[in-house]
Amino acid sequence: MGPNDSKTGRFTGSSGLQIAYLSGLESSNSDDTHFSQKELSALTMPALSTNDYQGVDILMTSQWPKGVEKYGLPVVSNLYEIVFSVDGFDTSSGSEAISQLAMILRPRYHFCGLQGVYYERQPYRNHKVLAEKERHVTRFIALAKYLYAFNIVPLSSMDKEELTKQPQGCTECPYKIDLSVIKDKEKTYLALAKGGLVDDHVLILPIGHYQSTSSLKKYHKSQGKAVVFFERNYKTQHLQIQIVPPGAPYFYAELPTGDKLLHRISKHFPLQFGRDILCSPPLLNMPERVDWKVCKLTKEDETDSAKLFKLKFKEYDFNFT
Repeated sequence: MGPNDSKTGRFTGSSGLQIAYLSGLESSNSDDTHFSQKELSALTMPALSTNDYQGVDILMTSQWPKGVEKYGLPVVSNLYEIVFSVDGFDTSSGSEAISQLAMILRPRYHFCGLQGVYYERQPYRNHKVLAEKERHVTRFIALAKYLYAFNIVPLSSMDKEELTKQPQGCTECPYKIDLSVIKDKEKTYLALAKGGLVDDHVLILPIGHYQSTSSLKKYHKSQGKAVVFFERNYKTQHLQIQIVPPGAPYFYAELPTGDKLLHRISKHFPLQFGRDILCSPPLLNMPERVDWKVCKLTKEDETDSAKLFKLKFKEYDFNFT
């Protein structure tokens, strides 16, 4: 599909047309006919790390994205019969990885093969109406044995008004996922901190009464970073750690050296104490970021940051182990 028969890639033609491609089926391991998180990350990282990223003109994948028919026309095998399963393929259970890929790359056209079904979906938006700035739409087309002829001007050559024009009948994005919550399990979930000190500033929030931090330690070690855990059990319902009696107010910090610091709170304890200390000159030297409220990102940047963290953290995610 690409140069040197590579399974995934992205290139720009002499006209400025941008094409991305990913062949094979989703799998936990990569081989000649399957792609894994490694290939997906290689394709999406450049987009997620570029502040002014707009999208690509064309995305080509082998596998269908999961849920593409949501809000759209039903998939049909002929003029008379609506089908939800074609040759054993459930159209609502395609690849979630391909769905994420389409969300992140924002192609103007997304072509895929396999399954032997022709399906041209109505265009869908790549933004939330009235909540995000207008973006171009995506047209999804499953080719099967058909050809598809069309004219296209590279997005890099189009003015913004023309590029973001919303065609009649376009729908919401079928892949919308709440990416502000990165992890969700019976006992805990992770979420990026609002007004985070650094890109990987994460909150560990318990649903039950237990918590493991080993996966986060491994993740940050792989990124060449040390990680500090701190916890405030004061004016909040929060999990208990190690020897602390239930209900006792305390502040707890765990350092990269393995040292654990515990302070029993009586009263008048600063709620942002942990953040104040980390922002001090000997550590992060970020006095301007002490107040998280002045560090909040826009909803769009917050979503992009969550997508990037989710991709990088996936191999340490206990939902996938």
